Amino acid sequence: MRAAPKVLVFGSVNIDVVFHACAKLPSPGETVSCASCSRLNGGKGANQAVACATVCGELGDEDGVDVDFVGCLSVKDDAFVLGALVERGVEVSKCQLESGVETGTACVLVDTQAENCIVVSPGANNCLSAEKFIKAMDSRRDAPEYACALFQLETPFDESVAVAERVRRDKNNPCVTFLNFSPAKPELA
Repeated sequence: MRAAPKVLVFGSVNIDVVFHACAKLPSPGETVSCASCSRLNGGKGANQAVACATVCGELGDEDGVDVDFVGCLSVKDDAFVLGALVERGVEVSKCQLESGVETGTACVLVDTQAENCIVVSPGANNCLSAEKFIKAMDSRRDAPEYACALFQLETPFDESVAVAERVRRDKNNPCVTFLNFSPAKPELA
């Protein structure tokens, strides 16, 4: 039996605080009310991992597809955030935990017309370390060979580049890499 294909998602993980059905989006200095508020898991990287696990699960391949997520978050949020990812079929054992820093947080305001505005504090996403991941990967005899790897720009770009170079290094195992160029960064254009 062949090993299950592996997908790597190296990226951001956030806690999203969403304010639903605001009468309007606030202007500078203005306070508005909303219908409800929720606290959800988010971050472009975590969302990519969940989407991959969901699609792969729906395909019904008997050998399956494993989705490894590598992100960085505060130790105080690991149960809430990582537990939700595991429930969705995402492997999180390679995630990095930091103390003394907050998990990335997004404040999302959504008006009654479904328009939104978002403010993000990257927090621990800025601590995501390619070096830690690569050392752990290289120290294992059974290090995974990834069929594809996904990245985005909510974490330090240089860290993503280092991981992409590492997973593409094996000539016998071509790894297709994808970059979600979001949020857009003019300096990378």
